[in-house]
Amino acid sequence: MRSIDVTHTGNNMSRTDHHEEHISRVINAASATSNSEQVNKEDYITDSWKRCIDDYKLNPGVAAPAHILPAHEILEHKDQIDSFLHVARIGMEGLYKHVASLNYVLLLTDATGITVDYIGNTCFDSELKDSGLYLGADWSEERSGTNGAALCIRTQRPVICHRTDHFHVRDIQVTCSAAPVFDPTGELLAVLDISALRSPAAKEGQILASQLVCMYARKIESANFVRHFSNEWIIRFTNTSEFVDVSTDNLIALSSNGSILGATQAAARHLKSGATVKSLIGKPVTDYFECSLDELMDIARAKARGAWVVV
Repeated sequence: MRSIDVTHTGNNMSRTDHHEEHISRVINAASATSNSEQVNKEDYITDSWKRCIDDYKLNPGVAAPAHILPAHEILEHKDQIDSFLHVARIGMEGLYKHVASLNYVLLLTDATGITVDYIGNTCFDSELKDSGLYLGADWSEERSGTNGAALCIRTQRPVICHRTDHFHVRDIQVTCSAAPVFDPTGELLAVLDISALRSPAAKEGQILASQLVCMYARKIESANFVRHFSNEWIIRFTNTSEFVDVSTDNLIALSSNGSILGATQAAARHLKSGATVKSLIGKPVTDYFECSLDELMDIARAKARGAWVVV
């Protein structure tokens, strides 16, 4: 791994110099020790910075403009997940109502980091486009360095990428909170991201935004699950009977013989510690509930085809 060479004269350091030196210092410290607690950055951010330098040959001080795909390429990416986009848009509009007055922008990227939908204040369209907070922007790590969507794609878990967590100096005033959205078989489908061009210095100030984006990512995932399995039996379950009628996260789709066709991430986590959606598919649903398939079907027959409840 190569380090970043930083040169400057006296104390007259630019914002670019400071950011390059900061990244270089953290990476060199991480290389010098195996104890991540001695490094003042989360491991996944430091690892991303290393990839940006070693694998992609990116320079944090080069404030390259955001890469926006041409219209025909954007359409190609959107067409691949067209049915999902209709569901996701409803969830995005619901989330935007909570944050519109705070000048946040909502981005939805596909699993490759291409922005396939966004909602923002049209008064700032030009500035948002220049910053990449816009339809068609490529937020892959290879193209845009360390950022919220790229980290989320890499880790497949919610992340906050705040200001100087970003690799490129262009983005160090931006804050991003991102959450993954999975398809019914457990594959990463999209990333929901809430970003702001400028934000307070404290990263902790983004916790509420992160919680909101996680909640709506789960809502979108569940709604897409129900759409995908609209012709199958779907179990909705919870450990708390008082909330079973309003719980929508824990969903399992069944075949006619009682084998699991798909599940949400939340359902997999609730059914068995360490379970993944892929590990559930094809298994008998009775492996996870203390009742027979006949008993489950008796519950189902009392309702129309669709989601039904097991406590």
